[in-house]
Amino acid sequence: MAESLRGLDTVKGQQFVIVTAVFLVLVLIVAGLRVWAKIMVGRRFELHDYLAFASLICTTGFAVDSFLCVYPGTVGMHLLDAAALGMPVMRTTLKIFYTTGFIWITSTTLIKMSLLHFYSSIFLAHSTSSNRKGLLHYSAYTIYAVSVLYWIAQITLLLSICQPIALQWDPSRGGGHCGDITKQEISSAAMNMILDLSIVVLPMPVL
Repeated sequence: MAESLRGLDTVKGQQFVIVTAVFLVLVLIVAGLRVWAKIMVGRRFELHDYLAFASLICTTGFAVDSFLCVYPGTVGMHLLDAAALGMPVMRTTLKIFYTTGFIWITSTTLIKMSLLHFYSSIFLAHSTSSNRKGLLHYSAYTIYAVSVLYWIAQITLLLSICQPIALQWDPSRGGGHCGDITKQEISSAAMNMILDLSIVVLPMPVL
């Protein structure tokens, strides 16, 4: 009898892997073109470039973690089918899934920092009004600081919402408690959207 490929044996698991792989390849191509363009025009790499590269490394790690959630994990499988494989398999999936939270929040924060530094060095530096220039710089670094604080808060929540941490991947374990993970995820997503929208709107006055 062939060995079960777990999540890869399901249509949802296969779709998840394909979509993740396609977007990862696109991101890598865009990053490669960015490096090539910099080299061709002879421009040195700035802080925002290095922040983007760091985010790319995290994004790649996030994609790998996502693949591992499908196999040897069980993402894509019906819950009852996954449970039938036994708790060790379920724990493996939940452990891998838990680590994706740290990688995701770090990756998104790094790319926010990269964009904000890019705004400061390119768009904001070319503003013809000194008052507007000062306001935009102040706004950019305010969002920058809030993004870093948001990252610290989310890392702290990931480490503390379940005590002991092992409850994240083994809910049957006794002697501890977890906070409301659903509320934490909703508040995290809402704050992330607010920061993203702020970053999109920020350069509008100088475009």
